[in-house]
Amino acid sequence: MIRSILFFLIIGTVGIAQAQQPVASFNDNMELILDNSAPISESYVIDITDMEFVSAEAAEKFFRSMTDNLVNTTVDYEAKQAIVNLSLQHVEEKGWGVDDWNAYFRTTAARYARMLNTFNNL
Repeated sequence: MIRSILFFLIIGTVGIAQAQQPVASFNDNMELILDNSAPISESYVIDITDMEFVSAEAAEKFFRSMTDNLVNTTVDYEAKQAIVNLSLQHVEEKGWGVDDWNAYFRTTAARYARMLNTFNNL
């Protein structure tokens, strides 16, 4: 009985934590837009359903290509979602907020669009 209760508590806690993770999305220009209705977060969930990757390999390559000194990503192709992790060092050192990150992602949009096209056409 106690094991059953613990199991459901753990599952419930994990579900709540996932539900509270802020979201990000790509717009039509391939700008990654962070949810500005919540405080800055270390990580954001991206729904990749509409990105129309030709394969899991293309999705993996695309999200790996996003990695730089400010951003690290992982993708779960089967779940149709990716996680973008931000360098909190910039949040702490430069005081970056959501608007600053969104401005940064505007500068990376052309590269992201090129990479998406490249990996979907290999």
